[in-house]
Amino acid sequence: MDNIYDIMNNRSSCRSFTDKEVTDETLDKILNVACKAPSSGGFQTYSIIKIRNEKTKSSLARLCRNQMFIEKAPVCLVFCIDYRRIKRINEVIPAPCDLTNNFMDFWMSVLDTAICAQTLCIAAEAENLKSVYIGNILNTIDQVSNLLKLPKYVCPSIMVVLGYPKNKINYI
Repeated sequence: MDNIYDIMNNRSSCRSFTDKEVTDETLDKILNVACKAPSSGGFQTYSIIKIRNEKTKSSLARLCRNQMFIEKAPVCLVFCIDYRRIKRINEVIPAPCDLTNNFMDFWMSVLDTAICAQTLCIAAEAENLKSVYIGNILNTIDQVSNLLKLPKYVCPSIMVVLGYPKNKINYI
């Protein structure tokens, strides 16, 4: 696809992926773009966890309503609200505000993870990859946090499953 309008008009969710690996080079390219997405105050209060491990993907699939295509996808990316980073930065360079104790700041962090994820999905389309959002990761937030060994002040917000589509038709 040649331009952003073609990419956005043809983007669709995909739940059936080939076994073709998404190279680290391609993944780094789209992650780099995603991390340049706008965020509230420019704080980027999120982290992205890359999952390729079969056992972990299988556990995520079970935790996300037994959507078994998750374990078959080459890559799962879990976008997390990461206040731990902000707390650690504030220890070194005190900021005039504490973003970790306010519901509105939390809500903005949820939106920031979604904006970052959407930016990643558009970039993935430019690399001939397809994706699907897994929002119900929120239904099992404690189990997902334990599975991924997330530290205190870090919690999953959304997951993107990514790979090369089995078919060239658009999935909804």
